[in-house]
Amino acid sequence: MDKEVEFKVNTMADDGLHPSQLNVGDTFYECEYGQNIKCVVKTKPVKNKENWTWISTDEHGNEIDYLYNDYLSHYAPKIYSSPQYVDLA
Repeated sequence: MDKEVEFKVNTMADDGLHPSQLNVGDTFYECEYGQNIKCVVKTKPVKNKENWTWISTDEHGNEIDYLYNDYLSHYAPKIYSSPQYVDLA
């Protein structure tokens, strides 16, 4: 007898952030593919239709232009209030 398997998709960690929660000066982490990028919000996220845009800087002072689409959030950057990956070595 075939067993039915139920899949649950979790698109955001418990402390996942939405751009609407960010303010200038806030620190957040973009986490994906085993990497954490620590960023500081430089310009407040602004919504234009369904897109959020803002600029942040990483630890090295590089500017990152962000685009977050509410309807395609699964393609958007994964942003969190704390690092999601740790180095166990």
